[in-house]
Amino acid sequence: FDLNHWLNSAKPSMSERSKLLESVHLALTLCGLEPEEELLMPFNIFCKHWSSILRYQFPDHYSDCLRLLMQSSSEQLLSPECWRTSLKAIGCYSPRVPPNNVKSDNKDPLMFPNCSNKTMLSAEQVLETIKWLSDFFYKLRLSKSDFQSFGLLSKWSLYMSEVKIFLEYLVKSLIDYEVLSIKLEPMGSHTVQTGSSDVGSRRRSLAAAAILAERIRNTQRCYPWLENDTPTAMGMVQLFSDCILTLHQKFQDHLLPGQRGALWLHLMHYCESCTAPMSPEYILFAYHTEYIKLPWKDMYPDQMLMEEFFKVSQQARFHLQQNSKWF
Repeated sequence: FDLNHWLNSAKPSMSERSKLLESVHLALTLCGLEPEEELLMPFNIFCKHWSSILRYQFPDHYSDCLRLLMQSSSEQLLSPECWRTSLKAIGCYSPRVPPNNVKSDNKDPLMFPNCSNKTMLSAEQVLETIKWLSDFFYKLRLSKSDFQSFGLLSKWSLYMSEVKIFLEYLVKSLIDYEVLSIKLEPMGSHTVQTGSSDVGSRRRSLAAAAILAERIRNTQRCYPWLENDTPTAMGMVQLFSDCILTLHQKFQDHLLPGQRGALWLHLMHYCESCTAPMSPEYILFAYHTEYIKLPWKDMYPDQMLMEEFFKVSQQARFHLQQNSKWF
């Protein structure tokens, strides 16, 4: 059955296509997390159908596909191949090029080479997707006590390679769109500073919701991941650290010396969210391993940042004093 031919010739209504999408999704879930050998042929056909519906009159079914993909993945009902199929369909399935493999005239560590359709999602769609994913991960984190206490990585480890590629694509696209919007703005203008801050805020909310949150509803202390999940977490920390680097590099020439850029905002967030007493060593090690690679020589510390440093040192000193009472 040539689904592409049928879509282009019959031109079914959106409601008909939505029903077809639901049926294909059901078929994919019935194939399971790891389809048996005898199911591989129909599974591959269903994947092609999924891709065809997603691409037909894009973005008609983009939100539905994303919702079904996320919901079923959270229950481990879908094969990771469904993620790869979806990412290829919207043109963003290309691995990140490590910085040392990028040409010297290219400072962007998040380039997607050989990607024919990097801007398939509009600026509005990218922003809406980031907001939706942040809300989804946050609600999922609250849905079970185990998720609240120990994070999502154990449950999502099978999909994290593809999720990383998708998040990378979204954040990079958001940065590119924002840089494009400030291209004609005067250096250091309020619009430029707001743009840098807004992108950083979106990145942090997505990172916190997905893996890095250590406090839920500002009351419950929790771990962003278990020690066994550290290798997976390191990949995510590296991803968001790379995003900070990209944001810094792309806005650096638009800000005046001394203005608060991506590095300043990230360090403030680190002081406020990642330095609480009793943070496990394996979590701090993951953060520090990646964050130390950022170009801190480019950052201008100010009084507000130094005050945050002082608070962190005071908290650490108080914690040590409290612990010493038990010995």
